[in-house]
Amino acid sequence: MKRLLPFYLICQLVGSILWKTTLAPMNRVKLLIQSQNELIKQGSLTKKYEGIINCFVRTTRNEGIVALWRGNSADIIKFFPTWVMNHALKEKLNTVFGVCKKMGCWYCIAGNLASEVLLCNATLAFVYPLDYAATRLANDVTSASGERKFKGLFDVYASTLTSSGFTGLYTGFGPFALGLTVSRCLHFGLHGTVRSFVKVPPREESFYPSFLLSWTITTAATAFCYPFDTISRRMMMNSGERTRYKNGSECFKRIIAAEGVGSLFRGCGASMLIAVTSAMLISLLHTAIS
Repeated sequence: MKRLLPFYLICQLVGSILWKTTLAPMNRVKLLIQSQNELIKQGSLTKKYEGIINCFVRTTRNEGIVALWRGNSADIIKFFPTWVMNHALKEKLNTVFGVCKKMGCWYCIAGNLASEVLLCNATLAFVYPLDYAATRLANDVTSASGERKFKGLFDVYASTLTSSGFTGLYTGFGPFALGLTVSRCLHFGLHGTVRSFVKVPPREESFYPSFLLSWTITTAATAFCYPFDTISRRMMMNSGERTRYKNGSECFKRIIAAEGVGSLFRGCGASMLIAVTSAMLISLLHTAIS
C-alpha cells in the first residue's frame, strides 16, 4: 500500500489538473460575466453579456476558441504549491487539533473544522497572487484594435508591482479568505449534518444519492458565499486603477448603491454549472472510497 501511495498522489494531482483544464472555459465565462460592470467602467467592454451562451459566443467570435483557456496557466501552476502545502500541513494540523478528539464529539468536530479552515487559508495566503493573475488574465478582453492589456502571467505581475507594489498582488484577499472560510464551514457542517440524518444506501447504489447530496450542499454553499467572491474579483480588477476600492466594505457599498444587489450574483449560474461537475467528482470519490 505504501508503495502505491506516491502513484496515487501523482494520479490525484494529474486528475485535478485535467479537471480544472476541462472546466477552464466555463470558469472564464463566469469571471467575465461577474466582472463585466468593472470592465465597462474601464472601457475594456462596450456592451454587457446577455448570459452564459452570449458570453461564449462573443468571446470565441472576438478572440477565438483557445482564448477560453486564458488564465488557466496560472490555475494550473497553483495546483503544485497547493498540493505540496496540503500534504505538508495537513498531518501537522491534525496532530495539533487531534487532542480535541479526546474531549468529546463537539470538540472533535470543532477541531476538524478549525484544522480545515487554517489549512485552506494558509494555502490561500501562499497561492493568492496566482488567483489574482488568473482573474486579471481571464478578464483581459481583446480591444477593438485586437490588443490586450497583458501579454501573459509575468506581465500581470510586472504591471501590478509597478502600479501598486507587492500588496497589489493581494488586493481583495480579505473578502476572498472570508468567503472561503464560510464556504468550508458550510460544506463541513452541512455535509456531516445531512449525512447523519439521511439513511446511507448500499455501496452499489450510493452514487446517485451521494451526487444529489453533494450537489445540493455545494450549490447552497456557492450561492451563499458568491457575493464574497464577487467583491474580491471586483477589487482585483480595480487594482492599479486611479480610483480604487479602499476595502471590501467600501466595494460592497458602492456595488449595491450603483448596480443593486443582483450585481453581486452575476455569473452565479456559470458557477452553479461548475458546482455540478465538482459534486459529481466528490460523489465518485466518496463512492470509490466507501
